[in-house]
Amino acid sequence: MKYPVRIMNPKRDLLSRQKIIDIFKMANQRDRLIILLMSKYGMRCREIARFNIEDIGYLEIYTPRKIIFPDSLEMVMLDNYLGGRRKQKGPVFLSESKFNKGQRLSSDAVSRIIKRNLRKINIDTPRITSQSILPIQ
Repeated sequence: MKYPVRIMNPKRDLLSRQKIIDIFKMANQRDRLIILLMSKYGMRCREIARFNIEDIGYLEIYTPRKIIFPDSLEMVMLDNYLGGRRKQKGPVFLSESKFNKGQRLSSDAVSRIIKRNLRKINIDTPRITSQSILPIQ
């Protein structure tokens, strides 16, 4: 069995604001919300994966950073995505794959989601990763 060659410490490139908007346009509802949280609040894959419904409104992430969701685009998108799950507890982002449908996304799965959406806009290079999405100012 062949294993992929791992590049240690590759140089990373950042995505432009326009590229992030292009990804946002091509993504499905869940992926749009992930991209929005990463690009607006600087959330990382692990933070997205561990984001729980009960954290909405006030979220303290591993870095001492607080996020307040006022009546905003991300709150509307969260409500639309969650639908009837809004009053429950548990993960915000669930897997849509046939093997673990309805389970919490892993941080690796979040990274693969970003890479898949990057490929939709013809970006497929190891220099662009989920860490290339920095908060838009």
